[in-house]
Amino acid sequence: MRIRRASDADFGEIKRMDAAIFPGDSGLDIDAQYWVAPGAAFAAAKLLEEEGLLYLYRAGVLPKARGRGLQKRMIRARLRWGRANECAQAVTFTTNWNTVSMRNLIRCGFLPYTPSFKWAGEGVVYWARDL
Repeated sequence: MRIRRASDADFGEIKRMDAAIFPGDSGLDIDAQYWVAPGAAFAAAKLLEEEGLLYLYRAGVLPKARGRGLQKRMIRARLRWGRANECAQAVTFTTNWNTVSMRNLIRCGFLPYTPSFKWAGEGVVYWARDL
């Protein structure tokens, strides 16, 4: 399954996938950059240029497409984009119960860390890796 940078024309599909994967949680950000595996998955990231950070923002894989390595491939695509944009580090977070995402982040070189400011709140695990 091909992963590519999303265009404006993909945003409707991304919104539908987001609603199916995260019902009741409207967490999409129009200012983020998105990647899409059409009909299967999406992921978002933001450049925090002043801090030299890549923020992996949101990702989801539809149930029918799980188990094919799409989340890891989406993580790696965003890391390449962060490196190309001269980010020094990538950061993200997971909920405490999302062990699938935790394993994929670890496989992609992320380690848990404690930020000085808990920007995603309590009850989450914060992750970082150097680029």
